[in-house]
Amino acid sequence: MDARCLGVGFHLPESFLTDAVTGYLSDADYKDLGDDWAEAAFGELAQRVHGKQSPSRRAAARPRRSPPGTPPPGTAPELPAELGFRLADYLDQHGRTIRRQFCPPSSFWHAAYTHLTHPDDLWP
Repeated sequence: MDARCLGVGFHLPESFLTDAVTGYLSDADYKDLGDDWAEAAFGELAQRVHGKQSPSRRAAARPRRSPPGTPPPGTAPELPAELGFRLADYLDQHGRTIRRQFCPPSSFWHAAYTHLTHPDDLWP
């Protein structure tokens, strides 16, 4: 939610999310994380809520289509290799209301500096 509030694009890289989350956890919660906590968390977030939409979903890349007369594939800018996840629209909207006055923890800023390196990451 914080990333979307601050203008990060729709597709949030998994590496960014897993690094940023540590600052949102209490010391006790962080100590209780298992080895596969990230996979379990992303799996849980992909489950539908009340039979409706899931809180997040893996972002799927569409194949690029080039109009006639464009350079051959491989010469155009590449999409980021790690597309990651997309926050559900209703949570995006809710987060913009309730999180707009909060400053994310330092882990968020470090993860953003480390993992949001593609220009499209910052284009909402």
